[in-house]
Amino acid sequence: MLVGTVPLGIDLPTSDLDIVCEVGALERFAEILRDAYGGYSGFELSRQPLSGCPAVLASFSSQGFSVELVGQAIPIAKQSAYRHMIVEERLLRFAGPAAREAIRALKRAGFETEPAFAQYFKLAGDPYRVLSDLYDASAEVLRCLVGDAPG
Repeated sequence: MLVGTVPLGIDLPTSDLDIVCEVGALERFAEILRDAYGGYSGFELSRQPLSGCPAVLASFSSQGFSVELVGQAIPIAKQSAYRHMIVEERLLRFAGPAAREAIRALKRAGFETEPAFAQYFKLAGDPYRVLSDLYDASAEVLRCLVGDAPG
């Protein structure tokens, strides 16, 4: 599933395509990625935990896009990149078009996506943890956060 800035409409020309996958066998997934994309420009493959769960990551360039594929043995809906995107989409929907442009401006200034949201919406603490914690937040809670934001 494509996640991140592109589906949210807050991507910049330098944004990458983030794709998350649910996989049953991480080593087999790594083999498939190496076979399918190993010849692509800048191909890198790594294994590391993401949010406490083992993951296989591949990055490369194709047709002018930077691509990052992440596979974990958990459902996509439980992966942090997906959960962050859902919270970010809800915040943007409540905040309106001005928030979308403000987030883009923060990204142009060098912020990564989650820290940009934390900065704009005045979310204290680790931006990645805070966004994950907001996944189950009610509309009322998110509207309060939006009400405290600039604009």
